[in-house]
Amino acid sequence: LDKQFQVGADNKVIQIGGSGTNVSVTTPPPETAEQKALGQVFGEEFKEINKSGNLANVNDQKLEILMNLNESENLQSGKFGEFRTEAQKLAEEFGFDPGLQDTTVAELVSGVSGGLVLDGLQKFSGAISDGERNYTKSITPGLSTTKEGNRYLLQINKRQNELAKEYSNVANDWISRNGGLSKKDKELGSWGSYKKQWHEANPLINPEMKTKLTALSKTVDTEFGKNVKIITRNGKQIKGVKIDGNWYEL
Repeated sequence: LDKQFQVGADNKVIQIGGSGTNVSVTTPPPETAEQKALGQVFGEEFKEINKSGNLANVNDQKLEILMNLNESENLQSGKFGEFRTEAQKLAEEFGFDPGLQDTTVAELVSGVSGGLVLDGLQKFSGAISDGERNYTKSITPGLSTTKEGNRYLLQINKRQNELAKEYSNVANDWISRNGGLSKKDKELGSWGSYKKQWHEANPLINPEMKTKLTALSKTVDTEFGKNVKIITRNGKQIKGVKIDGNWYEL
């Protein structure tokens, strides 16, 4: 109502007075090649984090079988009978056919529990710091040679699963708040710096346990003794134990 118009000589209506509204439209600059590459890297990281979280849920189902195995004296009797088929499938997944009639608990547990931990160290790498991965990898072969050591391996595997699921939740929350892992959080800063803080606050193994686990990794129970053999690697004889179908030096 406060604007003035007139019809021009070309019969077009134009505004000649009164107030008006100016609208400025800002177009963001196109994404650079570097930004696209960075986005792809963070996108791949996010995909792997979620894959690890889903795998951890699957691994949780395997732990009950192994925990029952480790406390059983015989595969053919007692409460373990109901888990025989699942144990067979689990063993085959880690590269060997146990033939349960002729396999001892020690053989099966040492091959599978250590295998789950080593597999988790590789597949859940985002949720576990490099330092902890290296330490845990170094003690896993030794822990697989005692019943107590295997109890700790199963606890470590359970903790791996917990961390993978929680890390997935953290990453998804970051995405929902900030629109991508490459985007900074107004309170937490960059995703890279936050990851370091998260690892420090969520260790795989409590520091006070490491001395005990290191000592235990150098022990062999009698029933696990036949799993330990002298093998030749790179022309050198070493003492090794078989886990997930592969030999590892003790």
